[in-house]
Amino acid sequence: METAATFLLRLKREVVCHPAVRHPMLRRFARRQVTALEARAFALLYYPHILRTRLYTAAALARVEWEEMQVALSSILHDEFGGGDRSRTHPELYRRYLRAIGFGPLDWEYPPVIPELKRYIAHHYRVAQRGPVLEAIAAVGLAGEWPIPFIFRQIAKGLQHALPASDEQMEIWLAHIPLDEEHADLVVEALGPRIKTASDRREIRKGALESMDQRKRLYDGLERAMREGSRRIQFKNRNQGTDTR
Repeated sequence: METAATFLLRLKREVVCHPAVRHPMLRRFARRQVTALEARAFALLYYPHILRTRLYTAAALARVEWEEMQVALSSILHDEFGGGDRSRTHPELYRRYLRAIGFGPLDWEYPPVIPELKRYIAHHYRVAQRGPVLEAIAAVGLAGEWPIPFIFRQIAKGLQHALPASDEQMEIWLAHIPLDEEHADLVVEALGPRIKTASDRREIRKGALESMDQRKRLYDGLERAMREGSRRIQFKNRNQGTDTR
């Protein structure tokens, strides 16, 4: 049987080469083919996703019984919550970006949530709260960290081209590139010694790849919705105050 290190390296290749990471929508961002209207639609549609990612990690942390992984996941949460500084939480950094491109509180208080994101949310809450613990860790700590630098590099190129902003305003996109590499390393270091059996490997692989499959479906939905949104959805003024969640 291959070593835990070899297994995790092979799984990382599967994750970062997954179709979600090479999605046509991301390629359009990387090639700077996204229009300003599409970029604005995407930015608001992505906000409800950013709001919840740390909650999946917190749910998994509550179920982990070994200290090394508790430390790894709590370190991730420490960063996600801005080290205790409310002005530095990842949702607040994302709102800083939304402000820079013309959105305001009325927009992000009732953001549109597409069906694919609802399914993504339901899947990750279910796995984090009730799935096998190794599966939960793989979903939030591997699939939720390994691919992000590859994904955000592509998105940042397209956003910066379509809607130029300063590095400070773009921090939510730029900071995740090195940060999530560090987060994944923490999880791998804590996880490796716990991988003992073929069943452990199956649970970890299942958690990671099913999460990536959900991400691919999410990007399918975002690609459709950002095109529709650039034509039909009024993001700037949501005067009616209807909750679209």
